[in-house]
Amino acid sequence: MLNYIIYVDGILEKFLVAIALVFAIIIAIGFHEAAHGFIAYKCGDMTAKYEGRLTLNPMKHFDVFGILMFVIVGIGWAKPVPVNPSNFRNYRKGVFLVAIAGVVTNLILTFISAGLLTLVLFSVSMAGGVVEQTFAYYVVFFFEQFFLISIVLNISLIAFNLLPIFPLDGFRIVESFTRYDNPYCVFMRRYGIYVLLGLLIIGSFVPYLDIISMFLNLIRNGILKLISLVFGLSFV
Repeated sequence: MLNYIIYVDGILEKFLVAIALVFAIIIAIGFHEAAHGFIAYKCGDMTAKYEGRLTLNPMKHFDVFGILMFVIVGIGWAKPVPVNPSNFRNYRKGVFLVAIAGVVTNLILTFISAGLLTLVLFSVSMAGGVVEQTFAYYVVFFFEQFFLISIVLNISLIAFNLLPIFPLDGFRIVESFTRYDNPYCVFMRRYGIYVLLGLLIIGSFVPYLDIISMFLNLIRNGILKLISLVFGLSFV
């Protein structure tokens, strides 16, 4: 994402892309975390509500290092919403629904962004284009960049969070279908964060062992192909 801003031509264009990136991050992360808290609340857990996390206010969800990672490498995280599964009316169902709430929300945001981007491009095409360096040009440029960045960020959040590694949502999904004392789950609760960091480090130095990037690209390509089929957008 940072490289993308650097290679955009024009100072004003760079500024508009930076603003678009900030807003896209705020929306993607805010809705993702709020969705976790809201579904937990609906499943019987009031923890997020009591701690003020049932909100779209990004300041309640931001993790500074996670946001920096978003800007630099396109993959980051927010401050996890506190959830106490023991309060769920149905434990397994609650764990599963809360786990998928964030990625489902990001998937919805991805398709909304793709639809709006298609609408913007279609409108510009029907109008015969816009003259460069005019007010209309910069307005169109901003929204094109915002919706494009939103698509990329939300897909990145979906793919990263589906990794079945603690403390990511993918692990919670696996956990909802297994016993609490399942050996894999026990191992991941103890060492998951180290496994995640280890895989990231190994992938940085040995590309052909970059398992995380392979998984992320698989998810990204699948969603992008679906978007292309529905909206006719090309991401080549």
